[in-house]
Amino acid sequence: MDQKIVTTARGIIIDRGELLVFRLAKADNWYSLPGGKVEFGETLEQAMEREILEETAIKPELGKLLLVHEMILPEAHRIEFFFLIKNGADYRHIDPAKATHGFEISETIFVDPATTDKNILPSFLKNIVPEIISVGPENFEFRVLKGEPK
Repeated sequence: MDQKIVTTARGIIIDRGELLVFRLAKADNWYSLPGGKVEFGETLEQAMEREILEETAIKPELGKLLLVHEMILPEAHRIEFFFLIKNGADYRHIDPAKATHGFEISETIFVDPATTDKNILPSFLKNIVPEIISVGPENFEFRVLKGEPK
């Protein structure tokens, strides 16, 4: 088996108490946060900015690192870094046609993470994002989470 370490940077984009989530064209039954794999030679921040620009054509204002999520799966050891994106209102009107990787995304929506019926992965976001919203992102204490994406 070809074992590998996969590192990703993801953006937590909040506006008016709602979280931006994407449904990818290749995944019709779940939603995720914007972001993706860190390329060799990139910093986490560079990867975060590149990925969000590719997916939305909107330049993110990077905030602090909120979470790290580590999973050891049969196919890969995944480490995900979740950054606050401070200009959430800018993402209310994404035009996928302007984004170089807009074709990868079939739907972009803001949802209330505590009450949505959407299947958001990783599922811990449904509990942690309401906490981030209630205490305020700048007051949220950094966390490291371990486990499966479900």
